[in-house]
Amino acid sequence: MSTREFQALERPAYLASVSSRDIEFDLPALIALDPTAEATPGHFRRTHRLPGGVDVTVLAGGRPVNFHETDSISNLHSDLVYAGMLTGARAVAAGHAAPGLDPAWADTVLEESGLLQDYYERYGPPTTPKTTVPTGSRR
Repeated sequence: MSTREFQALERPAYLASVSSRDIEFDLPALIALDPTAEATPGHFRRTHRLPGGVDVTVLAGGRPVNFHETDSISNLHSDLVYAGMLTGARAVAAGHAAPGLDPAWADTVLEESGLLQDYYERYGPPTTPKTTVPTGSRR
């Protein structure tokens, strides 16, 4: 997205980068449309009011939201991250979220979705640890 796409928006939008490159949206072009936008205190987002009155909120300062405090994520975990983001976006779009960042709410949404349980059943460690007796130590 760049200037033309931003100007074509007719309703509020949230921008969340999910790639390791700066290619999804043109942050300098967005800033040029509203250079006075300030970050929301206590939150990692910045909302720009475009000339037509539409708000565009950039999440995670434009950094990939799946790279929280790091620069990489394994392929095994990226599907879980994307599914978690979609689960959260669905809950937000349904109007179930209060304004701001509430980790307890996010944890509840993910827990109730069953997403994490499904993931751990497929990729997680066994629920019952297997005990082994080293060779030569049998009594």
